[in-house]
This record gives sequence, structure tokens and C-alpha cells, in this order.
Amino acid sequence: MLLLSCLLLVTAWRVLFVPSQPLWVDEAESGINALTILERGYPADHYLGVPIYENILLTTWPDSEEYEFKDASYSDRGMAIYHGWLPLYSIAAAYALSGIHSDRDDRGPPTVRHGSQELIRRTVVPRIPSILFATLFLGCIYHLGHRVSGCDTAWSVLVAAAFAHPIVSFGWQARYYSATLAFSALSGLAVWNLTRRRRWRDSVATGFALVLLFHTHSLSFLIVTAVLIADVPFTFKQPRCLSKLMLTGAVVALGIVPWMFWTGFLNAAAAIPSAWPLLAFPQDFFALRGLRLVKCSWAS
Repeated sequence: MLLLSCLLLVTAWRVLFVPSQPLWVDEAESGINALTILERGYPADHYLGVPIYENILLTTWPDSEEYEFKDASYSDRGMAIYHGWLPLYSIAAAYALSGIHSDRDDRGPPTVRHGSQELIRRTVVPRIPSILFATLFLGCIYHLGHRVSGCDTAWSVLVAAAFAHPIVSFGWQARYYSATLAFSALSGLAVWNLTRRRRWRDSVATGFALVLLFHTHSLSFLIVTAVLIADVPFTFKQPRCLSKLMLTGAVVALGIVPWMFWTGFLNAAAAIPSAWPLLAFPQDFFALRGLRLVKCSWAS
């Protein structure tokens, strides 16, 4: 009961930030992606007949008669691959439940389509899923701390996550941040249960949690998967260890591979240039660290 009361309290605190300021650039981008879902059923590269440009990484567009370049955030099939779909679909669901629909392309001159009150509503509604994900994150991080090191650790990590400024900020913005925290904590909890208990249902739960994390933030998915793989050598003595891990892998593959082929993710990802040739190790690592220290000292 105490945990539930604390979760409700910190969730209500995050709600206070929701109407405090307009959507910033990246939040508006996620809102547009969600509107394309309402329009086409998936996050598409066009809205109101105009291509969407999210990033400065562009590729040539030989199939277009009007545009020379297109955003590399989208595959050749016109589907978003740069951002995870789960947060975008959650925003689209919030739009749909609140009665917000995608605008129609009437091919007319640019006009003001919505008044001030409607813009306020379109600012608040896409942020609601992040509030829910923030509550899920806090609940998962509490239970993970409890499983790892007991009640004192659980309350310590809960209080730290509940009031740390970056975590609070991530918990109400209409982006993938809050969902990434939530499913990272959920995946961490699932991996811990699988490592310690090795039950068949833990294998399935870990697979589903990793699938949710992949469709939220692929880099976080790779990190948590690496943690799971690193734990394999220490669990060979468990009964049917490899079979349970293979079950987890099968669930992950079924939740990811068909999507990759359907969206054209593999071809699009292969066309994105790698950053490794531009980096020099270990010099760049220390240079980046020094730059961050300078920025922190300047900000303070």
C-alpha cells in the first residue's frame, strides 16, 4: 500500500509538468509520426503529402520527381526505422482515445487548422503515455532493487529515480525516453529472474520484455541482451539452461525478424554510414569526457 501511494504521488508530480510548456521540436516530431499512424496504420515518411525530415542524415531519392534527398530515418518502403514503434503507437492511441485525428491533405494553401485550445489539447494528450511509462519504470526499478539487494536498496533506487531531475524530465515528454526507461527496467528485472530462477515462464517473459525494448530503443535492447549473454557462462549448471535460453531467443526472433523484413529495416540500416571510421581510440574517449566536464562547469 505504501509503494502504491508513493507511485501515485510521484506520478501526480510529473503530471503537473505536462501543460507547462509547448511541445519542443523532437516532441512535435513524435506527434507527427503518431498522426501518420492514424492516417496509414504505420509511422510513415509523409504527412499531408509532404516528406518528413527528422535528421540531417540524408540519402539520395531517385524515385522522387520533386525531391533529391530523403531522410535516412525511413526505409525504402516509407516506414520509420530510426525510432522504435511502440512509443509512437502509444501516442497514436492517446490521440485516438481523445478524439484527435490526422488532418486531411486538401492540397490547398497553408492555413491555420487548429485554435489555441486545440493546440493545448494536442500538447497534453501525446505526453500522457510517457506518464504511464514513468509509473511502470518506477514500479519495475523498485522490484528490481528489491530482488537484487532487499528492501533498503529498493526504496533507495525508487526515491533516487522519483526525484532525479533528468528522470523526472524524461517521465513526461512526448518522446521515447520514458518508455525506454520503463522497458529497460522491465527487461533487467526479467533477466534477473531468469538468471536466478531459470523457470520456463521466466524465459518467455524475458523474451517478451526484450521485444518490447527493441521496439522502443534498439541500442538499449543491445545493451540488455549483452548483459544476458554475458551471464550465460555462469549458468551452465542450471537444468536445461541452454534450452531455456533458446526459448528466449526464439521469442525475441519472432518478435523482431518479421518486422525487420516487412519494414526494410536491414537494407536501410546497412546504407547508413558507420561512425567507427571517424573515431580514434582512446583519444576521442578522453576528449569527449573533457568536453562534457567543460560544459558542466560552464552550466553551473
